[in-house]
Amino acid sequence: MLGPTALRNYVLMSDIKFHGVTYNKNTNPIDLKYGDLNNDGSISIGDVTSAYSIANNQSVVTLHDAVVSIGYAAFYGNSTLEEITLPASLTKIDSAAFEECSNLSKVTINAVLPPTIGTEIFYVEGAIPSATDLEIYVPAESVDIYKNNSEWSEYATLIKPIA
Repeated sequence: MLGPTALRNYVLMSDIKFHGVTYNKNTNPIDLKYGDLNNDGSISIGDVTSAYSIANNQSVVTLHDAVVSIGYAAFYGNSTLEEITLPASLTKIDSAAFEECSNLSKVTINAVLPPTIGTEIFYVEGAIPSATDLEIYVPAESVDIYKNNSEWSEYATLIKPIA
C-alpha cells in the first residue's frame, strides 16, 4: 500500500489517474486526502480515527467508490457525523469503526453482499442504537441477506431497503 500522503494536499487542475483510480479535478477532497491507495487501485481507510477528520466539520459524508475497507475505530467518537454513504466496493468494516458517533443517524451501504464486520461498529455508550436513532439502508434485494448474516444480525432491526 502507498501511504495516505501520496495524494494529500493537492489541488487538481486536471484529472489524474493513480494506480488505476481516476480522480476528477472536481472530486470531493475526502476522496483524495484520506486512506491508503492499494496497488490494485482500491482504497483502505486506516485504523484508529484516521478518518475522523474526514467528517470533522461535515455532517454528511460519501466515501469514494474505490474504498474497500474501513479500519479499526476509523471514525471513532466523531459527533459531527450524521449520515454516511458507503460504496458498493466495500468488503470490510473493522471493529469500532463508527463507535461513539453519537449523532450518526443514517448509514447507506451500497454493497449488495454484506461487508465482513468486526465488533461494535455502531455502538454508542456500549450498546446498539435504537431504530429511532440509527437507520442502515442497503440495496432492496439484499435486506434479508444482511438481516440473516451472522455478523449483521444484531443490527437487523435497523436495516431497511434503499428507496
